[in-house]
Amino acid sequence: MKDSTIFGIIQQALMILEKEVGLAPSSLEVIASRSFKPISAFFKVKQEEFYSEDLINELEELYRENLQAGAISRNVFNLRTRGIRILREVGETGRFVWKGPAYKDTFALSENFECIIAGVADDSRSELRNRNNQTIVRRFLLSLTGLGISDISQIKAEHVQMFLSDISQTRAKSMDDVVGSLRKLDHYLISSGDSGLPYAGLLMVPRARERKIYPCMPLDDLNLVIRSIDRSTAIGKRDYAILLLAASSGMRAGDIAKIKLSDIDWRKSEVQIIQGKTQIPISLPLQRAVGAALADYILNSRPESESPQIFLRSLAPFQSFKDGVSVACVLRRRMKAAGVSHRLGDGKTMHGIRRMLGTQMTMEGVPITTVTQILGHQNTGATRPYIPLDIEGLRECALGFDSFEEGSRL
Repeated sequence: MKDSTIFGIIQQALMILEKEVGLAPSSLEVIASRSFKPISAFFKVKQEEFYSEDLINELEELYRENLQAGAISRNVFNLRTRGIRILREVGETGRFVWKGPAYKDTFALSENFECIIAGVADDSRSELRNRNNQTIVRRFLLSLTGLGISDISQIKAEHVQMFLSDISQTRAKSMDDVVGSLRKLDHYLISSGDSGLPYAGLLMVPRARERKIYPCMPLDDLNLVIRSIDRSTAIGKRDYAILLLAASSGMRAGDIAKIKLSDIDWRKSEVQIIQGKTQIPISLPLQRAVGAALADYILNSRPESESPQIFLRSLAPFQSFKDGVSVACVLRRRMKAAGVSHRLGDGKTMHGIRRMLGTQMTMEGVPITTVTQILGHQNTGATRPYIPLDIEGLRECALGFDSFEEGSRL
């Protein structure tokens, strides 16, 4: 009998990858821990034992939102979505066909080329940057080896052109990295007494970078979502306070998940936190409507718990949210209940609320330096770990929420 639990499908997938695909133990370990484990953890949080296509789709969308918001790296995103693709195919068909590259590099690099790759590393650069440079340089030298070139002196301009043309087919969005790595190679060769790369002048030509503009949460949709929340229930009071806090402060979802009771200065009407992403302390104004929503939840609906975090899960044991993913789920659930449509990339996310606040403040004439401060984008260095804000100025220009309160004020 087929085991349709998520654990059973993961085990079946690992067996296929080992027996039929022939992955090495080290590769299987990476997939098990970094691709499959987050999926099983998600199903556990959802209290679902059996494989569910709906949950798999929800998790894939969540990963995309996390990538867009900068909560996970592109590498982590690729590993996790690879796990989803594998389990989806195994869950639906009971088998898996490896869709990796159609070929592998079959050329061995000469000792001279391997030394060049090692020499490209720069102690002043991060390990990640060095690894990326060396990967691109290795790919370039492999292309030369495939053409029968074993020495730097044999490189001609057309070889560089050919490589740039070929790699642009698969790395169109990261050609800046490719050109930068070849510049690094050229500099290393010259410093080592070689003549450098021919046609190196091409590598020095400035290249216009593509900048993607991300949409923000439409204010009308956010109004609709917040107004639709039933505040007579405990979970309604919690979700209402979460979304008001996000819309008024621009706080990241992860910071909202971790905000503590001690982070609220009720006398000064301020929120004082250390941002999870930057580790920089910041003080934000707490509007009266938001403070009232927080107080209503804390005093009347928050379960008894030893947790220092304000926002707790609605089911026992009453623990705090693990991270910003749980806060993002609150928004998605409330949008669905309010009938607000959502598709990937439309800005209707927690990070889209941050962009909405930044856009609104800019339109209302708030100095750009203040906007970058309140959104936590300014790096002030080690000597200024605290970002000073004009709290009163922010009070005057921050978004109002009278419409959410339907006329009631404290």
